[in-house]
Amino acid sequence: MIHPEDWAMCEARWRRSLETGEDYEIEYRIRRGADSSYRWHIGAALPLRNPDGSIERWFGTCTDIEQEKRATLKRSEQALRESEQRFASFMDNSPAVAWIKDSKLRWVFVSRSYEKAMGTTAARVLGRDDFERWPEELARQFRKSDLEVMSKRTPLTFVQPLPDADGNETFWLTVKFPLLDAAGKYGVGGMSIDISEQHRLERALRDSEAQMSLAMDTAQIAHWSWDVAQQRMQSSDAMASLFGLPRGAGPSTVTEWLEVVHPEDREEFVAARRESLETGNPLHHEWRVVKPDGSIAWMLSRARMDQDAEDRPRRMIGITIDITRQRSAQQELESYSNRVKQLLYRQVDAQEAERRNLASALHDLIGQKLTALNMGLDILKRDMYPIAGDLVAARLESLGTIVEETVDAIRGVMADLHPSELDDFGLVPALHGFARRFVERTGMSTKVDAVDLYPRLSRNVELALFRIVQEALTNAIKHSGASGIRIRVWRRDSHTYLAVEDNGRGFSNPAGARSVWRGGWGLPEMRKRAEAVGGTLQIEFPGEGGTRVLVHVAADHAD
Repeated sequence: MIHPEDWAMCEARWRRSLETGEDYEIEYRIRRGADSSYRWHIGAALPLRNPDGSIERWFGTCTDIEQEKRATLKRSEQALRESEQRFASFMDNSPAVAWIKDSKLRWVFVSRSYEKAMGTTAARVLGRDDFERWPEELARQFRKSDLEVMSKRTPLTFVQPLPDADGNETFWLTVKFPLLDAAGKYGVGGMSIDISEQHRLERALRDSEAQMSLAMDTAQIAHWSWDVAQQRMQSSDAMASLFGLPRGAGPSTVTEWLEVVHPEDREEFVAARRESLETGNPLHHEWRVVKPDGSIAWMLSRARMDQDAEDRPRRMIGITIDITRQRSAQQELESYSNRVKQLLYRQVDAQEAERRNLASALHDLIGQKLTALNMGLDILKRDMYPIAGDLVAARLESLGTIVEETVDAIRGVMADLHPSELDDFGLVPALHGFARRFVERTGMSTKVDAVDLYPRLSRNVELALFRIVQEALTNAIKHSGASGIRIRVWRRDSHTYLAVEDNGRGFSNPAGARSVWRGGWGLPEMRKRAEAVGGTLQIEFPGEGGTRVLVHVAADHAD
């Protein structure tokens, strides 16, 4: 009655229960007498024992479970179909190509993504091996990795170069793994992802890094990194070369680095790195290195701080270059600049001496003689009136007026050549006096917007600013066509500023005027005056029109 395929299993289970006295439950098929068909049943039995514990008899049941079995089988088949559909959908939509080979290493499955990527169809692949699909050398590579997976029973991951349909080389990240089939034999399964673009970028990055490293080494630019947690350093060979050390002997710790720093620079060296470490700000620091031969070189280190996800300092990455030549060139340039300033100062001083001498000569020679002439005319007019009458007296009066105007004009010229107000009262009062004389002479509206500067500027600075105002107003009256001029003086942040603004038509060549070296003799002269006292001069053109001459110098106070 029991199905032949189930008899051995049932017999073995019954015998074990008889030997051990255990309960049992087992599923098996029994032939039904009516139509000789087999139906599934579940049989269960337990022993009934005597008082002494021996088994007297067995009590059992047998229940028909054919319907339940059919329902379970149907659900299993449905689940299997759904699983197969999910697997097929997964394989069809996965960006990775997938395949399976049997124990003889013949393809038994390829995904749709495999077909698309390899430019083939499953019908052309299934049932074939690598040697029927690929060139011999490539097939040998595939066969070697397949055999390794099958023999070691472990997955294998590697990057596989592979030509595409056009013969271009592509790169695939490949995973192969052992796969057991229904017969208990091992085949090979695998998946690959196209990483050609990533591989190209990585290769380009490596090439770029190699080129950069070569360029930096050639240019003697050392690159380095400092692991904050480990307190370890890594540096290029150029680092050792900069420090005069043997190749590969560059510092591996900050302490070793500190040993080559000039003793006078060590405190600042440590402080600069501590500030960058604590604030995260970039490092920019110049320092000196003492080489083994005793020579000293200037270095510039620049770096940035790399932080972790919690903004804690993780690593400092930077470069160091030798700036000894630049420092020497800078010192020579500063020395040259100082010499030029001294020459400018001596030239300006010589000009001022000439102005003082000329003013003195005007006063002592022409001024005194004109005064004597005017006095003589008064005496002559008094003495000649009774004899010559009104006509001669009127002419003498006219000559006296001319002499007085000439004396006033000479006094104005003397004041411009050597303003005594500047020496006695300072820049702002001298500007007020000059503006007043300028208005009287030209009729152009001129305002001074300034308060007295205390403490006073040094004599050289006051004189330079006064002369710049004189030249600016001369340019304005000659070229600007302005109807008004404003002079401003103010002090801010240890600097003194002077601005001379007009409302005229401005320069015909603003770019050239800004360079200060084009246009005429006046602009270079003003710049020379400013630079002689360490200042700068700019020419600006406000949006509303006109021209602005702007000067600023350090607030060089008089002693």
